[in-house]
Amino acid sequence: MRIRNWMKARVAPTVDPTKKVDHHRAQGCVTTDDYFLCECGGVTKNKAHDISCHLTKVHNKNSAYQMCQFKGRLWTCADCRKVQGNFHSFLAHYRRCPHQFRGDSSNLRQQNDPHRPTSTLQREFQRWVQRGKSSRFQLISTIRC
Repeated sequence: MRIRNWMKARVAPTVDPTKKVDHHRAQGCVTTDDYFLCECGGVTKNKAHDISCHLTKVHNKNSAYQMCQFKGRLWTCADCRKVQGNFHSFLAHYRRCPHQFRGDSSNLRQQNDPHRPTSTLQREFQRWVQRGKSSRFQLISTIRC
């Protein structure tokens, strides 16, 4: 079974110092079974295309992948109110029973995006701010008494 993060592996991968990394911007090393080990812990094949995909997806600050994986967003299912931590988990949930969603997911992303103005996340944040204001008022009034 292939590992996803070599830093978390039970058995450390064997590095071959004679092999070269097949990408000019990549920093890391190559294993004896010809896998590239990135400094971030990522593991991919030692092919220029695979390493380029890894660099774009993981190390680019503006990548769509990272935006979807960001854990600060909560994706809520409109049908069953189940909450997912990222869009890919939300889409996987929506494709399973009982929803049986098939096809293009761009419309689904727009409908359930937590950063649109009418988002439940926005409402929850506003409620949290209001609770904080009322508790600060209560705290100030008890200190003055």
